[in-house]
Amino acid sequence: MVGEFDETNDVGFEQAEPSGELPLEVFGLPSLQVMALQENCLSGDVPKGFSSIVSLRYLNLSSIEFAGNIPITYGFLSSLTVLSLSHNGVSGEIPPEIGGCWQLEVLQPRSNFLEGNILGDISRLSCLKELNLGHNRLKGDIPDEISEFLAWS
Repeated sequence: MVGEFDETNDVGFEQAEPSGELPLEVFGLPSLQVMALQENCLSGDVPKGFSSIVSLRYLNLSSIEFAGNIPITYGFLSSLTVLSLSHNGVSGEIPPEIGGCWQLEVLQPRSNFLEGNILGDISRLSCLKELNLGHNRLKGDIPDEISEFLAWS
């Protein structure tokens, strides 16, 4: 199946209601730039396989039913500009490796079960324009550097 879609840049199933787990073939699309899966009936843990798609710029996994932790390997997605994981069952901490997504403009892990301190590593996200950490169990303040970036955008 992947051979047929090697040149695919965008995959969108928003509100299309596919169910079950995400097919592994999706992770073999080397030119994929946009993955829009919001508001579907997918299940399982937050997929780790996206970290192998270095061209990925937009990843929207909001309002699905993913659980588990944010994969630390998402920090290797240096081209990523949007990461939305809102309204899922994501738990654990925001991994410090997310600071490696240096082009990230939008980070939305709102309405999950994230806990721990808000990490200073997100202050490495100098392109950040939108940060929504609400409705989690996070503690601490947003680092001053991020507050300054957000105030200017």
